Amino acid sequence: MDSAREGGAKISPPPTHETLVDEGVDKLMKESQNAKLHREKAKEYDKAIQEAKKSHWRDWLKEAGGKDLWKANGYISKPYGDSSKARIPTLKKNQ
Repeated sequence: MDSAREGGAKISPPPTHETLVDEGVDKLMKESQNAKLHREKAKEYDKAIQEAKKSHWRDWLKEAGGKDLWKANGYISKPYGDSSKARIPTLKKNQ
């Protein structure tokens, strides 16, 4: 006799096609929701980083003097890598 049957464990029948489809749809829906949530959180994280960089740059410029001003000029006037874009956004005068 089968050892699984000897212990009193019942063997369940294989799942039906409908059950497999339902489970697959549920899994895809959950993965889709997780992906959407991940994208939203990634955008929030990116925005927070960009805001922190802007804030830090502005705070640093407010307290910059002497050699620091020349450093700032170098940061915004030198291209980064092979591109011709400056690494730091254009400074804007507050009015």
